[in-house]
Amino acid sequence: MSSVSKSFVAYGSIKEQIISGGYPAGAKLVIARIAAEQNMSTIPVREAIRMLEAEGLVHFNHNLGAQVASVDMDRVAEMGQYEYILESAATALAAPRIHAASIQALKDLNSRLLECVCESEIDMFASLSQRFHQMICSSCPNSFLLERLTESWAKGVSSHNVSAANIEYRGRAIVEEHESLIALIESHADYDSIYKANRAHRERLPMIPPHVSQTVHTR
Repeated sequence: MSSVSKSFVAYGSIKEQIISGGYPAGAKLVIARIAAEQNMSTIPVREAIRMLEAEGLVHFNHNLGAQVASVDMDRVAEMGQYEYILESAATALAAPRIHAASIQALKDLNSRLLECVCESEIDMFASLSQRFHQMICSSCPNSFLLERLTESWAKGVSSHNVSAANIEYRGRAIVEEHESLIALIESHADYDSIYKANRAHRERLPMIPPHVSQTVHTR
């Protein structure tokens, strides 16, 4: 596994524990210990923590090192919902403008996503999953909406990044939901149908597998 892949593994694992409460606000993130738990060097763990710092989930204390930031999870959920609404509206508005060549490109991209599931290519899966939705939304005719959505994506609030557990639990379902969305676009489905399909898909995307959530809460 590449160092990039390992950083995504560490990122997903740490983020799941922060969101679920396994790492509470103020908890010190000991890089060496996390690296040992993940069976990897400290380099990808440091990179993962830098990504989490960029999202506002981790901050650095001069004396204590990396710590879990105090985050209002209700606020995070609201911001995620805001992004899902924007993306779903942009997807529905873009659909009539997506032509045959672009539809085929989406199908090819989704086939590659399935390969990533089978091969557990975590970093590639995350990148392609985000690209899938960006490809669709790029055809949105409402430039103001697209600007707000791009800003939200850049903040990484409802990041498309996923962990190994996400791929194991939801990977194939994500691919199937993409197929359904492509079919709706290809069949010229109405705005509401496409909006609802994308909204439901995006709200399920970052789910933490039940066995992971239970493990975290019982520590």
